[in-house]
Amino acid sequence: MQPFLEFLLHSTLLLLIGGCVVALVLRLTRCQSPRCNRFAWAFVLLLGVACIRLPVELPVLMPEPTSVVGLTTKDTEICPSGF
Repeated sequence: MQPFLEFLLHSTLLLLIGGCVVALVLRLTRCQSPRCNRFAWAFVLLLGVACIRLPVELPVLMPEPTSVVGLTTKDTEICPSGF
């Protein structure tokens, strides 16, 4: 199965299950508060946003070549002896 179709199937099933659970809980608790309904359905919407995958390609920079020709140990000391 193609990755996009597989992802679409998974996210659709997740939202379907989440919506059914919220509808069942709201019906069983007989919640009449509009605020409670909004929070419950907002949870389902957040569940849909949370399962979105956005691929991001990050550019990989090649390291610049460094030359160490002509350096002595005195040039590479972290703390010169003069301190």
